Formats: sequence, C-alpha cells, structure tokens
Amino acid sequence: MSAVMKDEVQEDAFPAPLPEIAADLPLSGATVQAGDTNQAVFDLFDQRADVSALVVEEQGKPIGLINRNIFNGNYAKPFHRELYSRKSCIAFMDKSPLMIPDHTPIYEVAARAAEIGAKVVNDGFIITKDGHTVGLVNGVTLLRTMASLQEAQHKHLMSSIHYASTIQKALLSDSRRAIDIVLGEHAALVWEPRDIVGGDCFFGRAVSGGLLAGLVDCTGHGVPGAFLTSIAVSELNRLTAHGECFDPGVLLTGLNERVKSSLNQKVDDDSTFEEADDGMDAVFAFIDLPNRRMKLSSAKLPMFVQAPSGEFTVIKGERKGIGYRNTPLDQKWATHDVALEPGMRLFLATDGVSDQIGHVKKIAFGWERFKVSVTAAKDVAPATIAAQFMRAYEDYQGTQMRRDDVTMLCIEFTSEMLNEGNQS
Repeated sequence: MSAVMKDEVQEDAFPAPLPEIAADLPLSGATVQAGDTNQAVFDLFDQRADVSALVVEEQGKPIGLINRNIFNGNYAKPFHRELYSRKSCIAFMDKSPLMIPDHTPIYEVAARAAEIGAKVVNDGFIITKDGHTVGLVNGVTLLRTMASLQEAQHKHLMSSIHYASTIQKALLSDSRRAIDIVLGEHAALVWEPRDIVGGDCFFGRAVSGGLLAGLVDCTGHGVPGAFLTSIAVSELNRLTAHGECFDPGVLLTGLNERVKSSLNQKVDDDSTFEEADDGMDAVFAFIDLPNRRMKLSSAKLPMFVQAPSGEFTVIKGERKGIGYRNTPLDQKWATHDVALEPGMRLFLATDGVSDQIGHVKKIAFGWERFKVSVTAAKDVAPATIAAQFMRAYEDYQGTQMRRDDVTMLCIEFTSEMLNEGNQS
C-alpha cells in the first residue's frame, strides 16, 4: 500500500482551481497601438512565433483584433507591402472582435463564444476591465477550459451518483436480508439499475412462517427514479411495520394512498390536478408457507406461475398504476389466491425486462422470450435460472443501449421448504 509522507506532495494532490469568470482565463497574444504600422505588426509576428493574434488599442482601450494568418495572407498579396507597410495597422484588423468584461461567468463566456462560432476559435477574444484591455484569450484555450470544467463536473456528478447508489443499496438491505432468511437458495434476485441508481426496487418482510415480497418500478430511472424508490420503501415499511397489510391487494391500496399524498397528486378542492404525474407499477406476493398458499396482486405488471409440470400461467396485473393522477385515491387491487405445490415456481419482473430493444431484431424482448429464457433448463436452482435469463437478455440486447432498469425475482417451492413451513 502506497502512502504520501507529510513532506511529500503528489503532483495532482492540489490541482489548480478551474476558472470561474473571464478574468481567471490564461492570457495570450500581444498588444499594438492604433498608430503602429503594418510593418511593425509584420515584424512582431515574425519575432513572436507564439503570438497568433494582436489586440489593437487606442488610448488603452481595445478597438480591434489582428489575426496572424489573415494579416499575413493580406500583407503577402502583390504590392500590398509597398502600399500598406507604413499605414496604420487598423487597415487589416477585425473591427468587431468579441469583447468580454472580466467579471463575466465562464459559462456565459462560452455561450457568447458559441454564438459567434469559428471566428472566436481562430482569433480568440478580448477581456476588458472598465473598458480597458486586460488581455487576449486564445479560442483553443477556452475550448480546453470548458472541456476541463465539463470533466470536473462529470466526475463530481458521478461521485455523487455512486454515493447515492450506496444509500439506495442500504435502503434495500433489510429487504434482501428478509428474502435470504426465509427463502435462502430457493430464491434468486436480479437487480440492475440502468444508471448506477435506478427507479426499480424490491421489498421483503419476513413474518411467522412466511414472507411478503415484491417489486416496484417507479417512474423514470437514474436519480429521479431513485428518489421515488426511497418513498416507496419508506411507505412500505410503514404499512407493514406492525404485522399488517400482508394481503397484497390491500397493501397496494394503502401504498397508492400514501404515494398520492406524498407527491401531492390528489384532486384538490377545485377538482384540478397538480402538475406532477409520477407513480409506480408494483407486484407483491404473500407466501404463506404453513398453509401452503400464495396471495398475489399487481399494479400493471404480469405475474408468472410455473406449475410442477412446467406449464406457465400468466396472471395479468390491474391496469391502474400506483400514485398516478388518474388512479383514484380509493382504487382497489384484486388479490389472487394460489395453492402452493412442490416444484412450483413464481417469477416477478419489472417492464425493463420486456421493453428492451434487441440488436439484431429492433423489437422488444417481450414476455414470451422471458418465459423461454427462464424455462430453458430443467431441474436447476433459481440462481442458475436467473443467470441463464441474464445471458439470454444480454445476448438479445447486444450493442443496443440498456433501455431501463431490470429487476426479476425467481422463487422455487420445494417439498423441503413447504414441509418446514408447515412445521413452523
């Protein structure tokens, strides 16, 4: 492990601060006076290979700019040296260069430079203070500065997002632990946010002899979606804190009320809606191992039950999502009751699974391919099923950009699990 001693300083340990205003930009070029001749300008360019442009001043105030290449091109024309060598250098200057006050914010500088375009990159621009010349900034210098600022902001943003990911994972840790404790190797969870943090989350709460488990797919992905997942997890914890709301349909009804209240997405006294229209799709299962029953309910997401024979049953979710403006405050969700049998499997997934566009075929992965991918191998553990699903999914995606967050929960019910649950 390397270390930095007190009397040692790494070269980049204290990087130079990035410019915030025009006055912070490094200066280049040189200055000539309006009375200087073109021959004097030619000589200066000849002596100073580093100077690409000159500021022309009159009584300390900038009045124009001379570009090296343009000047030399004009001065080299036939008879121009003879005609113009003793004349004022204003003959070949740009009379309307970009001039920026020294206190101008750096992003406003970039915006004004972008409006003018290539001319600023080639000639640079003049920084002034109280109307007097401060210096000349090379156009390439501005480009490099903006690139450095963008890189610094990107690093800061990514650092914040990575830290937010740590927080999001911490919020979900209790749910993951509950699923692991109750189901162990009989369950496998895939949770892949598209943008480090995401709008998908999962939930789990252990109860005597059973488990309440579900997936939530919030509006959007990335940071906005992650904010909504924090609301979802918080409200789910409140709804289930005292051993209540373990009927998935009742749970979704309670979640809808709380999300609409949290986001202020209710009809007000004037029967008008607030501007926001955010919410979530959700699917929940209450696994009652002692009684060998499973209760299912869903807002918009399908539920897949695979019988021991291998036959798939798709239970469609209700069409209303959770918390949206057009979802009534008193919306009810149906609960489906399923008898558990040894060898049965349950699959829950968010629509990031079905909506992914393929590389070869520019169509969605779809739920049929999902069903094929999770039944491709027989008599394998849920972890293997999850892995083969992700291989099929990623192969289908190919070089296409990931479209959404992806979450999938696979649960297998074995004789051993059901017998243990019956004894607890």
